[in-house]
Parts: sequence; structure tokens; C-alpha cells
Amino acid sequence: MLHFAGSSLQQGEFIRLEMNEKETNTNTLSRDCIKAILEYQDLEQKVRRLILKVCKPFCSACSDCCCKKDFCSESFDSYWLRMTWSLQGYNMSQYDDSKGWLLSEGCRLITGRPPVCYEYLCDRILVEISGGAYLDNLKAISALPAFAGKNALGNKHLVTLSSEQILTRMNFIKLRRQIAKSHNLFQRYETEMRPFLL
Repeated sequence: MLHFAGSSLQQGEFIRLEMNEKETNTNTLSRDCIKAILEYQDLEQKVRRLILKVCKPFCSACSDCCCKKDFCSESFDSYWLRMTWSLQGYNMSQYDDSKGWLLSEGCRLITGRPPVCYEYLCDRILVEISGGAYLDNLKAISALPAFAGKNALGNKHLVTLSSEQILTRMNFIKLRRQIAKSHNLFQRYETEMRPFLL
């Protein structure tokens, strides 16, 4: 049994998900698809929390916002990312046409962010964080959401796939293995960073 948004999903059941106001049809998601999304959300949240912990001292003192609305557009152009943030409870009415998902305290999205949002580390962070294993592990962790979606369908990345590709052609067992591998790598990298995070 899979628990989701205050309810549970039995094997073989599907849920219907209204993706956004621009898309009028409702899509049916299989149990395997939802499991993959939830596992991806868990990975993304772990990565987000660690990067926030490391980068917040730099970002909170910075007046030059690195987030741009153009980056946000991938979060709704990508069917996968839209499913991810929709299942988290976000909807298009929360998106601002001038600022995207950005609020004064940072990104509104907890999950469903474009992978570049995690991969980007500004020059100040790269210079001020000493090189070596700590920085290498931070970079490796920041790349895990992108790694989780690598070669999801042939050589195509997960965030580039259409709804038809995800709903009818996706091998969710293979995808979930890649996400599990990403979780294992996170654990390894985070363990190596832990002495520096105290």
C-alpha cells in the first residue's frame, strides 16, 4: 500500500492528476509512476536540505540573486517536474509571471525544481569553500537530481520526456534503480562531508 496526500493507494489503483491550468486533460498515473515520483522527491529534498545548509551563509548575505525566471520555466515545461511539484501540492496559480517560483526567502518549490537549481554553485561559494574532498562531495551531491534522471528513456534525460513517453514507454523499475543508486551515492557523499557540517 502506498500512502499519498492523506490517502492510500492499493496495488493496481491509479490516481488522476490535474497537471495545471494550461493542460485541460487529466492524466492517470500508475502506482509505479507515483512510487518513482515519491522516491525522486525524497532524493531532491535531501539534496535541497544539504545544499541549503552549506550555501545559506553565502546566499543570505548576497545581494545578487542567482535565480532567474528563465530557470523556473523548466519546472513546468518538463512533464516530470510538473508531476513532481503537483504531487507536492503546488499549482500554477502560485507561479508569478515576473518572478517565477522565487519568494523573498528563496524558491517556493520544495520539489520539482530543475536540476540546474541544485548544480549551480556561484563563484563566491566555490572560492570560499576550501577545495578538496568537501567541495568535491558538495558538487557530487548537487549533481544527483540530474544523475537520477540520466538516460531515463534511451539517452534522453527524465526532465526532457513528454507525457506520452513517461506514461506509456517509461521503464519505472529501471528509473527507480537509478533513483536508488542516487540515494546510495547521497548517503556516501553526505557521510564524507559530515565532519565539516557540524
